Amino acid sequence: MISYPKQIELKQEIVEDCFRKVKEKPSFLPIVASPKEK
Repeated sequence: MISYPKQIELKQEIVEDCFRKVKEKPSFLPIVASPKEK
């Protein structure tokens, strides 16, 4: 079981990783931002 503060850190890392992927591939953003439109 991961302690609560570590869970928050992990989520932050995931979010930051997503932002990095979006910066590398801008076309990746619309797919994540609006899946309902497709």
